Amino acid sequence: IIAMPAAIGISVMAHPIYNAVYGAGDGGALLRVFGPASFFCCMQLYTTAMLQASGLERAPMITFPLGGALMLVIDYILVGNREIGILGSPYGTLACFAFITLMNFIILAVKSPARPRLIKTAGKPLVIAGIMGVAAFAVHGLLSRLLAGNGRGIVTLRLLGTVAVAAMVYLVLIVYTKTITKEDLALVPRGDKLAKLLRL
Repeated sequence: IIAMPAAIGISVMAHPIYNAVYGAGDGGALLRVFGPASFFCCMQLYTTAMLQASGLERAPMITFPLGGALMLVIDYILVGNREIGILGSPYGTLACFAFITLMNFIILAVKSPARPRLIKTAGKPLVIAGIMGVAAFAVHGLLSRLLAGNGRGIVTLRLLGTVAVAAMVYLVLIVYTKTITKEDLALVPRGDKLAKLLRL
């Protein structure tokens, strides 16, 4: 619910985020790949915790080194290519955490009595996060016309406006579709008050 929209938001707004923080440059291309990589980074933590809770704590001792080896191989091939260079590094990170997540899920599905219901759990958040990403892209395009300029101040203002609208779209949709429940919010600090505020 949190990692998915964050990953999509980072990917969609990669160039504005980079330009707002560091100024003009090509770092947005790196950040665009690090967006989905951040999602899988969160998911490998989540699935590792599931493995440990299921009595399969030794499984990450296999999946982690394999993922790390995969990242080193991809980085060696891509970064070592003069035409690609540092732009290839995020793909190694993405492949590493995606591989670990996939392997963890496979082990859980085969070994754990409580198999993860991936489609039921991730389906609606993925669709809603996708809608949010489209909204962010559209809003930023509109703000780029209304607030023209390439200065960091203008870029930051457009970015903040886009993030505010996208966050509101996502929040409204997860509440309206009941993607987030009162039980979910009970797991976070002061979640009961937030549940009352959202009328869950």
